[in-house]
Amino acid sequence: MQSNKDQVYLHAKEQAYRYLDVRFHFEQELIEKLKKKGYQYDVCLAVIEDLRQQKLVNDYDLALRFAEDKLQKEGKNKVRYRLINKGVKKDLVDQVLNDLDLDEYSVCLAALNQKMQSLGLDGDFDKKQEAKLVNFLKNKGFTIGNIIKCINRLR
Repeated sequence: MQSNKDQVYLHAKEQAYRYLDVRFHFEQELIEKLKKKGYQYDVCLAVIEDLRQQKLVNDYDLALRFAEDKLQKEGKNKVRYRLINKGVKKDLVDQVLNDLDLDEYSVCLAALNQKMQSLGLDGDFDKKQEAKLVNFLKNKGFTIGNIIKCINRLR
């Protein structure tokens, strides 16, 4: 017969499997979801360790896929912020972003072109419009260096 602690662990593990059936999760996301269900932190860590050994949870691979997807429309800064908010460790986020072959300038330029089209602007815009474009790109997470290069190119 199983002890109460073993039963709690198995229930937590089953719950984690249910979460993973829907979509992949970062380790911290799973821990938080399990804690909300009432499982103690040490049980959550044991479940995560087991899932890691089964290769069902891998923060690096998931962060890499997440970043590849988001970097098609957003800058590195915003993707870094999103990953950290999902509970991915900062050193892992930096490693993922460094491992990706990213041309942020091209993505920034495409976003700027799209925004200018939506506003009906051509290469001629005043200071107020330029400030709006800069803020738009900053909110998308692009670096100020790339923003300035893109704006100067379209002038």
